[in-house]
Order: sequence, then C-alpha cells, then structure tokens
Amino acid sequence: MQIRVKNKKTRKKLLLTTLIVVIILVLGYGVFASQAKIWPFLSANTVNLSPASDTEKSTGEQIKSDSVNSSPQPSKQSPSNDANPSTTTTSVLFSSTTQDTTTYHVRVLIESVLNTGTCSLTLVKSGQQTYTATADIQPGPSSSTCKGFDIPLSSIATGNWNATVTVTSSGTSGAASQEILVK
Repeated sequence: MQIRVKNKKTRKKLLLTTLIVVIILVLGYGVFASQAKIWPFLSANTVNLSPASDTEKSTGEQIKSDSVNSSPQPSKQSPSNDANPSTTTTSVLFSSTTQDTTTYHVRVLIESVLNTGTCSLTLVKSGQQTYTATADIQPGPSSSTCKGFDIPLSSIATGNWNATVTVTSSGTSGAASQEILVK
C-alpha cells in the first residue's frame, strides 16, 4: 500500500514539473517573439506609406498621360458592306471549348444583345468529315450567348478540327473560327 502512494506522489511531482517547464518555455518564446517581431507579433501593415519617390511620380504621370491621350477603341458593331445597309456585324468569340469522357462542349459569346436568332456550328476535319449543329441565341444584360453545343464524341473523330460558328439575327450577323483538338 505504501508503494502505491509514493508512486502517485512521484507522478504528481513529475506532471507538475513538466507543466511548469512548458509554461516557462511558452512565456519565454512570447517575450522573444515580441522583441524580435516574429509570429504571432508580425506587423500586419506591409504597405509602404512613405512619400512617393521621383521615379514613382514620373511613372504615374506617364501612365496618366498615356490614358488621356490614347485613341478610343473601335465600336463593337459596324455596318456591313452588304447590299442591305441595315445589317450590322457583331463580334463573336469562342468562350469555352472543353471535352469530357463522352461529349465535346463548345460555348460562344456574342458581344451584342440579341433577343432572337440562331447560331450555326460547323466542324470540318481536313476535308474528311463535317459536323453541323444549331442552337438558339440566349440574350443577356450586356451580351448574348449561343445556348451551347454539346457534341457526342461518337459523332466526331479525334484530331484537329476547324470550328466555325455563324450567328444570324434580324439585321445582325457575325462569325468566328477556331481550331479545336478532340482527344
């Protein structure tokens, strides 16, 4: 019975001594970190608030001058050279071409708001094979999209294809071409 009581006292002493050593180490690191300005006492302000140097001032003035003197960007829509002067041309861009295990996805952005119309996609592979599909136009607040083309991989062969999308809407048209790789 005496041996067990002595063992319990020894364990308590060892636990108390370990706890005191850990507390001293943590406090010691805290004092050191505070003086050395290391974690957790890092300065969160890493912005240089000193006055701008002459180089920084001249670079800023040059950027301002360039932006004021730059020429305006061309309009997204311009009249077409067709016999019908009421037809306009709009920019058309491939916004995404991706492939999953069963389908090749083509997404198209039209840089005009068109409420109706169609998008026609034509894929041509070196004169060997042609694939065509159509989709409606989906208007957005500042642009439009084709509702998307989801092409089953069973319908097209692997390799490089020339993709052309043509957008037609009452009074507006546009087209874009891009090479795509089907894996």
